[in-house]
Formats: sequence, C-alpha cells, structure tokens
Amino acid sequence: FYSVFDVSNRESFDHLNSWMEELKTYSDNPNMIKLLVGNKIDNISREISREEGLRFARLYSMPYAETSAKTSEGVNQLFSDVVTRIYNHSELWNQGKKRAINNSSSRAHLTELEDKQTRSGCCS
Repeated sequence: FYSVFDVSNRESFDHLNSWMEELKTYSDNPNMIKLLVGNKIDNISREISREEGLRFARLYSMPYAETSAKTSEGVNQLFSDVVTRIYNHSELWNQGKKRAINNSSSRAHLTELEDKQTRSGCCS
C-alpha cells in the first residue's frame, strides 16, 4: 500500500492521518506492505521536510521514500525496494503466486467455454 503525498502541499500531507485510519479500519491483511512516499521533490516551494515525512512514517511503522515523477528521481529505487520487500516477504510472495495461478486457471476455463460455444454453433 502506497501513501503518496505532495511535499509542496501541506494539505496533502495533513490528510495522511485519515488515510491511515481508513487503512486500519478496512484492511484485513496483517502482512500488507505499507510505504509512505513524498512526491514532487523537484518543486522548489517545499512545505514538508524530509524529516517530517520520516517522523510520520515511523509513527505508522513504514518506510519512507521521496520521489519526483517529473524528473524520475527516486522512482526506480522505489519500485526496486517494493519488489524486494514483496520477494522477501514469503507470505505475500505465495499469495501473489496463488492469485496468478487462479487467474490463469480462470482464463483457461473461459477460453474452454468460448471454444465449446463456437463448436456447438451457439451465437453464430
């Protein structure tokens, strides 16, 4: 779960508390990987310091990263870190594999049904 805020907009940062409360209320996955991302670090009118972002992330026990979608600064590292966390978190890795298998089985089943309909002359 990514929580992304604009480092040049105090209001976007202030809304994080309510988002985190929503997550606590409605999430049933104790293994969820959470990550706080401060974006738009290329903007010169910064309102949220790196230290303030780090403090908030620590409060909710999650890592903190800063990025610029405009210049791509920090983006590759962010995705690399997320993939590494998922890979190292065996429960999530296994859940992902099960979903992939279930999804591919569903697609195979749909293809099988479509083939049967075509062969039977249905809907021609």
